[in-house]
Amino acid sequence: STFNYQVQWKYDATTNLYNRFLAGKEHVTADGTKLAAKNVVVISVKTQLADAEHLSMTTIGSGDATVFRDGLKITGTWTKDGRNTRMVFKDASGQIIPLDAGQTWIEVVPPDRKVTTT
Repeated sequence: STFNYQVQWKYDATTNLYNRFLAGKEHVTADGTKLAAKNVVVISVKTQLADAEHLSMTTIGSGDATVFRDGLKITGTWTKDGRNTRMVFKDASGQIIPLDAGQTWIEVVPPDRKVTTT
């Protein structure tokens, strides 16, 4: 997508939170609250055009996932068996990845998009 939609998460070890940035600026709500999360999960999903203005994303099934928690990057997979089931994140050895208590933000990206870390 364009620079206007470029999302970044920056880890703050002091607060153990990931702060969200959009287009190079801190992402804030209408009332000025900064967006932050304890866990950030990036999942890769199949996408297709639903119509001229909308994208359809397949979130039932499985795919690649990267979990950011406590300053760590954990590569693995996501699975979701049905519309009313919860999404499960597992590491490369097949173990469920525990998430910290608090807000979890899930970023959804098409498989052809590159996610970079620094």
